[in-house]
Amino acid sequence: MATLIVRKNPKSLWRMAANATDLADYNGINDTEFDLVDVSDADFQSLRTNQKKYDADTGSVVDLAEGETGDQLLETNLKTYLSEVTDKLKFFMDNNVGDQFATQCQNYKTVLEGVDTSSLSYPINWEKHCLDNGIIFLHPLQIG
Repeated sequence: MATLIVRKNPKSLWRMAANATDLADYNGINDTEFDLVDVSDADFQSLRTNQKKYDADTGSVVDLAEGETGDQLLETNLKTYLSEVTDKLKFFMDNNVGDQFATQCQNYKTVLEGVDTSSLSYPINWEKHCLDNGIIFLHPLQIG
């Protein structure tokens, strides 16, 4: 079972954890500022691949509205996105040496550093591309 970490004010999805072990590596989660919402593994996978979204009003995972496509990026946007994710991974690893999640971050950072963006088809949903091609990945909201 996966867990969503929802900020209470304003109500919004802050982070998400695939399991209890990953959740334990997040720092600063308190019940005055955050709610923990358990979701099915299927909903978690749909969120992390941008196939569904979290609806703060209902507190649930919902389908994208008609016309919404998730994160569809062009090559220049993908390069920027991957650079931002890499920076986030580095920051987490630098501040959480020894955490089991830091190992996952290092592995994903290695993957990102080897991406040849010119060989991909655009527009692209990066996380869905990873899932479809057997690439182990982390959604930015998984990186604490």
